[in-house]
Amino acid sequence: MAKKKTAKKAPQKQCPKCSGHVHVRKSTCDCGHKFGTTTKKKKPVPKKSKAVPKAASFFDALKSEREALQQRIEKIDELLKSY
Repeated sequence: MAKKKTAKKAPQKQCPKCSGHVHVRKSTCDCGHKFGTTTKKKKPVPKKSKAVPKAASFFDALKSEREALQQRIEKIDELLKSY
């Protein structure tokens, strides 16, 4: 027995303006709507950071940041003990 071939429909998309159907490769609908004209928001370009510091100054900065964090922790501990 031979299989019957069914007619395939062309791929279509629906027009948001008139709700009509057009072939997916068409860029405009009969009503005049143009597909693919939506603009995407551009992501802001991040500002370039300062030049990479030398290793010694980088580690000095980390050390001072660490000391500042330790002082904050000590203050929090004192506040918690007072309760």
